[in-house]
Amino acid sequence: MSLYNRTKSFFITATVLFKRGPSNVNRDRDGLPKGANCLGSERGRDSSQSRKRSIIRDALADSGVISVQTGHIGAYAYEKLIEKGMKKEKAEALAIKIKESFAKKSDEKKKVAKNNKNGKNGNNDDKFKTEVLKIQPCEFNAVNQLIEKLANGEDVSDWIIKEEKTELFNLYRRNVTSDISLFGRHASPPYLKYRVEAACRFGHAITVHQTRIRKDFFTAIDQLSDSKGAGHLGDIWLRDGALYAYSVIIDLGVLARNNDRSLDENIQDVCNLIKGMIECSPSGHSTTIANGLSFADYVLFTRGEGHYEDYSNVFVQELPIQGETPMFDRAVRKLRGRIEQIKRKKLMDVDTMELFIEESELDDSKHNIGNVNAFISEHIKKAFKGRKIGEDEEDRAFKEALIPVKKIRSSVPAKRGRPPKSSKVVKRGRGRPTTKRARARR
Repeated sequence: MSLYNRTKSFFITATVLFKRGPSNVNRDRDGLPKGANCLGSERGRDSSQSRKRSIIRDALADSGVISVQTGHIGAYAYEKLIEKGMKKEKAEALAIKIKESFAKKSDEKKKVAKNNKNGKNGNNDDKFKTEVLKIQPCEFNAVNQLIEKLANGEDVSDWIIKEEKTELFNLYRRNVTSDISLFGRHASPPYLKYRVEAACRFGHAITVHQTRIRKDFFTAIDQLSDSKGAGHLGDIWLRDGALYAYSVIIDLGVLARNNDRSLDENIQDVCNLIKGMIECSPSGHSTTIANGLSFADYVLFTRGEGHYEDYSNVFVQELPIQGETPMFDRAVRKLRGRIEQIKRKKLMDVDTMELFIEESELDDSKHNIGNVNAFISEHIKKAFKGRKIGEDEEDRAFKEALIPVKKIRSSVPAKRGRPPKSSKVVKRGRGRPTTKRARARR
């Protein structure tokens, strides 16, 4: 089956090295800079979600239309219907039906019931809220067209489809945006038609050496006060300055199936992604601590066919902080050594290109971003030959087979010693309850 059993794929990988001074651009719920533990050493970390968000916002949005991430599509529909003069009861029922056309209807019902049980009324929008999902502009346009028809009392029978014995509005559209085409879109049964497989595997950025976090204490002066002390005291946690590494892998076979756009538009999307990896960074505390805002220092590009590898894994074993050569040069040599070892063992045949932004004696090629775009475009054109848009019949059959999973699980016989769900349970005094069938065996 082509969905998971791919015998051959075209790929592009980009492994990035970048330096950053003391900063807190990506923090956890306690306000601490995110970290990771690799073989017992504490490392700094930028989550893949934070880096993807900065790339979507600052790089992919320049090329065209991107999706809207929201859980309030039902509330949006309700407000629009009320604006057009529809009665509240009818508008509420239609808005809930529009919401249920995108996501499961059971999640918020449980939340509302829990709030009512605890004496909390909750927000009035709870009944319209869904899990956060990506909605394309073309799907938003479909919602607006449907709202217009409903408000005018027009026939919408051609918009209705049956899903699990319920009638929902068909608001799915295939015109996949740049961000969904690259990073995918999650959807659960019975909404698998909304699911888009991610063409881009995006890794967490971790430091190549051990780092620590430190507390920075600061004060502010109240200029209208006669007091000699500070008007405000505060502190913030910062991650030590460090050298980070992460990898991005683009499966061009998946990208070719994900959207209907032209070859040139897909090339532009991938080039914008690469540009974003070089230029963009998470923006936490960027107005107070600007150390996180800088270009990448080095990018190693590889292209090939077949199996691909995350080269940033070479830094799971930390680099010692002290050394005869700069840490940046040691990190580059370690990546080069991994590529040479793979080629020497004939595990994979890949073409490579290096882009140095940091000045280094190791930069013997003097490539620029124009050379990189040409390197990438040539491989994308090769991958898109004989392009097959969309999923085939086997893929659709596989997705449809995922829907009745719960029914299959419920038919599995219970383990020995446990009463089957359908059996009648009889208690024997103070002992464990057993079934009639179990008693007969004894």
